[in-house]
Amino acid sequence: MLKVFFRRLQHCNDVASSINQASIAQLHQLKAQLAEQMGFARY
Repeated sequence: MLKVFFRRLQHCNDVASSINQASIAQLHQLKAQLAEQMGFARY
């Protein structure tokens, strides 16, 4: 269970890093990708 927590934390850190370095177009793409991962068809 602890491994799952650390993997999820690493994923969150990776996403935060991507957000900080992204252009506007990349932010829109990342938003769509995250919405899909969360189960939203279109956000």
